[in-house]
Amino acid sequence: MKSPSQSGFTLIEVLIAMVILVMIIGMVTSAFDMGAKSWKKGEERNELSRRMRIISDIIGREIRSIYPVRYKDKGTNVTKLLFCLKQKRLDFISTSEGLILSEESDTLGIREVSLYIDTNGGTPEAGLVLRESLPSYEEPFN
Repeated sequence: MKSPSQSGFTLIEVLIAMVILVMIIGMVTSAFDMGAKSWKKGEERNELSRRMRIISDIIGREIRSIYPVRYKDKGTNVTKLLFCLKQKRLDFISTSEGLILSEESDTLGIREVSLYIDTNGGTPEAGLVLRESLPSYEEPFN
């Protein structure tokens, strides 16, 4: 029992206060950690969404600019359309501005585009691949 002249806290009161303080600090730290992880996941999702939007825009532009070029097959002497759709692959002639500069060639901005899914996990091109080249009318899409 304390006498009226003695003031302060007992050892038990100090220990209980310290335990409560440590619990509060632990909860606040945990909340900040959870917030930081949530922020990081949100940033990753935003980056993925941005990339998907860019890819969607590029593919949409390429498909909207498909140009129906016809050529005469030398072997069969049949007029064919330069457009090829196979499983997981699309080849066509495009008039959109791509990576090949039209000033370097006499194709007037026409280029051969291939969209396909590369399943070779070890290559740098694994996944959806867009390739472009100058059109070859002798052996198209090779």
